[in-house]
Amino acid sequence: MTVTILFGGTNKERLVSVASAQALHRALPGAELWFWDVDDTVHAVTSEQLLGHARPFEVDFRPPGHGIALDQALDKASAEQRVLVLGLHGGRAENGELQAMCEMRGVAFTGSGSASSHLAFDKPSAKRFAAIAGINAPQGISVEQIDDAFAKHGKLIAKPAKDGSSYGLIFVNAQQDLVAVRNA
Repeated sequence: MTVTILFGGTNKERLVSVASAQALHRALPGAELWFWDVDDTVHAVTSEQLLGHARPFEVDFRPPGHGIALDQALDKASAEQRVLVLGLHGGRAENGELQAMCEMRGVAFTGSGSASSHLAFDKPSAKRFAAIAGINAPQGISVEQIDDAFAKHGKLIAKPAKDGSSYGLIFVNAQQDLVAVRNA
């Protein structure tokens, strides 16, 4: 069994993923490193390449050389009985798609399975299911209710219904901020 940290991804949260992979690699120094690039290829990278990337939140990580297609990398992970430690955030890496691809191939991975990942990624649906389970969740409002909510509260924080935890976050402090929320 080979432990492999998979990081990067095809969405805007890949920068956060690089920082997560750096932390994971410090905790798991013997793990191999695979970077999932925006062109849907996976690259084997070295510890020096990952840990040497000094500004992960500001500068894209660019591995040298050519990678292999994501499907081929997952087939390889299956054949080699790898365990993928998912250091990924947002998009296809968090919405259940990657998890389903791993499950179909019998690839072991960390985190939730495809069904729960898919459900949790959709914030309104996740809140409904939490309520069914008796869990209290903060009240949310839809874009259609935003004018009334802003008038009542004066300040709001808007998040996309289906995206990562911080990207797309908009602080609504003034009436003109509502335009940004509607256009997001």
